[in-house]
Amino acid sequence: MKEETTFVLSMAPVRVWTHLADLEAYEYWHPSYRFEEAAAAGRTIDLTYALFRRGYRTRAEATITAFDKPHLIAWSIGIGGGAVFRESYELEAVGTGTQIRHEIAFESFAGKLVGKLFRRTFGGTLRAQDLAFLSYLKKDLRSGDAGLNRHRRRARKARRTDNDG
Repeated sequence: MKEETTFVLSMAPVRVWTHLADLEAYEYWHPSYRFEEAAAAGRTIDLTYALFRRGYRTRAEATITAFDKPHLIAWSIGIGGGAVFRESYELEAVGTGTQIRHEIAFESFAGKLVGKLFRRTFGGTLRAQDLAFLSYLKKDLRSGDAGLNRHRRRARKARRTDNDG
């Protein structure tokens, strides 16, 4: 069983990849994941994620199963030594933007059982995650150039005050 969403973003694949591969920054945008370490191919990373509308956090392990810059990042999440589901972001250049395919697949017996129990909510969960990511990227785009200019203005103002006295 699997759920999938696809959307297009007017941003270069490398830039999108940079944000998706920065697992430690998920705490700033992802509604439920908190990764403890940086991503690398084959690495197993501790994470916590929220269940039941963020009311209960549980510990798990994520094993990075694909790390192909700037095309694909995927991980398998397991609890108690058994894999529950696999999640991936696949990026494809489309014109001047990027098409992002976000997928969650339940593969093991435990995963399929969980998938059946929560089947109705996974589509909404994926869309909520995608909207949170888009919101985070829009903030990054807005603050990117403004941040540099703000710092330049501060530096110029400081130089002017130093030269005044």
